[in-house]
Amino acid sequence: MNINKIPGKIEVSNINVFSDKLTATDILSISNKLIGAELLQRSRLILPVASVNLTGMNLFCRSEPYVEDPSKQIVISLYVRADKDGDGNFMFDDGQDWLLVAQTSAGLYPLFPRKFVQIGMVNYTAYYEFNSGSYETFHIVVTVTASAGLEIYDCVYNAAKKLFVRSPVYNAENINPAGSSYPF
Repeated sequence: MNINKIPGKIEVSNINVFSDKLTATDILSISNKLIGAELLQRSRLILPVASVNLTGMNLFCRSEPYVEDPSKQIVISLYVRADKDGDGNFMFDDGQDWLLVAQTSAGLYPLFPRKFVQIGMVNYTAYYEFNSGSYETFHIVVTVTASAGLEIYDCVYNAAKKLFVRSPVYNAENINPAGSSYPF
């Protein structure tokens, strides 16, 4: 098992954890308790960070799903590096940097860290899963459509551990998208 330390990120084999506070030992302990070994090999634990780089980015959209307890509020913000015209409309080029961040009282979670997407975009769908008579599990499904690829991730929030578990759902490479219902 390889452990690489990069400021703000610790990589353990195929597992990436974004954190500015935890050690690799802490991460392995948390990950082994949260998810099974098979899913762990494909998943990423995302822990809160104090800040994200928004230089040159504009807010594309933001949502604040309803919660009964304001202390459990999650704000989801999608940013794009694209200029706006005089009317406030985005002027997209053939590729942009995108950044998707969830914010709770614990901090910021870079669900889709700032990354260039060629001829495509990032979208998300947030929902609560109904469990045992209450809405307990919060998901953010992230879809990344690019000129030659399609990726879908499920980001599940663990409120007790104050982290997201990002798991790949679908990944297609070397494709040529032929249509979509997403507005772009």
